[in-house]
Amino acid sequence: MRGAKAISDAMRAVRMLNIMTPPDAENAGLMELERSNYFRIDRAKANYSGPAKKAVWRQFMNVDLPNGDAVGVVGTWLFPGQDGAASPQRTELERKVKAVFLETLRRFAETGRAVHERGPHSAPATFAKEREAKVAKVSKAQLTPAMRQLFDEGKIRLEEFTTGHRNRAARIVEI
Repeated sequence: MRGAKAISDAMRAVRMLNIMTPPDAENAGLMELERSNYFRIDRAKANYSGPAKKAVWRQFMNVDLPNGDAVGVVGTWLFPGQDGAASPQRTELERKVKAVFLETLRRFAETGRAVHERGPHSAPATFAKEREAKVAKVSKAQLTPAMRQLFDEGKIRLEEFTTGHRNRAARIVEI
């Protein structure tokens, strides 16, 4: 609704439909082109009711009819992780991001380049600028949790070393 504020003022409950944002699509493991098929229903005004416990998501989908026609309908959709389980798209995206991280780490190790866990030159920030990440369309925001997961899974670790200036530092190495 636009313009006539008196209409929404006269209502007890108002719902707002919001199309999926690019960050939500990335978190759900969806492609940019797919995100317009998903929307969230939010309470814009809810007199005398408590806050929502979780977001309500819906999806536009096509249904084939027996006569050969296809119609668009709105169906329920759970955001990955909302029901406790990750979607297949999300699982595949995480696998791809971890593979990019490890592939880039191996290449850096072969050339003697050290990467660190934190700071402006952290592994996620550095790797996001490399060709492997650009080809796979992987961002720093995706590489950071992947690095945490790889640490937790015991696939990478920190190794202390001495720099050329006799300072001690820690670099990430594959196990």
